[in-house]
Amino acid sequence: MQKRLLSIRTRQGASLTGFLFWLCLCLLAACADDGTWALEHPDESGFCQATLRLDVGGFVSGNATKAIVGGSDDENLINDIWVFQFDAETGESLHEPVYLDNFNSNDIEVNLEQNSDGSQSRICIVANTGDEYWAKNADGTTVEAFNHYDSFQEQAIPEEAAKPFLSTDIGNSTENGRAIPMSGTSKDMAITSKCYVSVPLYRMFARVDVEVEDLSTIQQLGMTIEKLYFSNIPAFCRVGTLESGDDAQKATYPDDIWDEYNCGNTSRAILYVPENLQGKVKDMTSKQEADKESIPEHALAICLEVSYENGQKQHTYTVYPGLDTKNDFNVKRNHIYDVNLDIQNLPESTN
Repeated sequence: MQKRLLSIRTRQGASLTGFLFWLCLCLLAACADDGTWALEHPDESGFCQATLRLDVGGFVSGNATKAIVGGSDDENLINDIWVFQFDAETGESLHEPVYLDNFNSNDIEVNLEQNSDGSQSRICIVANTGDEYWAKNADGTTVEAFNHYDSFQEQAIPEEAAKPFLSTDIGNSTENGRAIPMSGTSKDMAITSKCYVSVPLYRMFARVDVEVEDLSTIQQLGMTIEKLYFSNIPAFCRVGTLESGDDAQKATYPDDIWDEYNCGNTSRAILYVPENLQGKVKDMTSKQEADKESIPEHALAICLEVSYENGQKQHTYTVYPGLDTKNDFNVKRNHIYDVNLDIQNLPESTN
């Protein structure tokens, strides 16, 4: 092609501008021949190229004001995504789920089904499953439950991705680095060639910050921290939240999913856990003063085990995070819970 173009000569009186115009036309034709334009137009199957623009939202922090707090780089990390496309009106799948784990930014080019005749799509993202086979059968076909928007929302993420983990294990810098599972849904929109699809992502885990205040007082009391651990962590996390819209009602969980996580003999820990929604207890005015029998059986519990009197005695302090200190036992996804353990007296002299 280049040799043919170089041999072109202008006729007498033709301008250089005309020659350059002709040269540009030839080059554009060559680009069309080698497929460079192919992605700009829907192919014969009805697919077209679109750009996903992923935006990780902030955590919700606090009880009364519910401030939005931005996550750290590691808490915003996106290692891999599943992409789902559903008809906005019927909820039926329009495109086989696609797994992607090789991208360098939050703007990701994908092929989607092009909408026509005024129809619209709903694009859903599930991030950080770490499992390229999650939505697929052994023969490569799509698992039936992922073929409709409603049943897709009810699907549990892979067991490995649903495990709780400490802040020291988050990010790519650790040997077995973890990333927080996230999900999000676009607004209903028509998918056309080269369109941008904005998908807000929200973390499917809560962040629970625990700290023992004033270690000097504990030492003066002759106490030694034996271990800090969490109990009633659900080994279960699904795409859509289990929230019913009424914080007073507890969510329904599968049986036999409740685990414990031992943080060791530490006075501070940040643990990421799946949501645990145990509702509110009517007429309870203080979790600290409540009878143990009135606490929901599977409420997330933070336990500090201490020894004292030269190890002859042991005691376990237990607190229950939630949306307040009175009667709420809801640990919601994408929320931060700050728990401060203030120990001023020996167990025999305190409630």
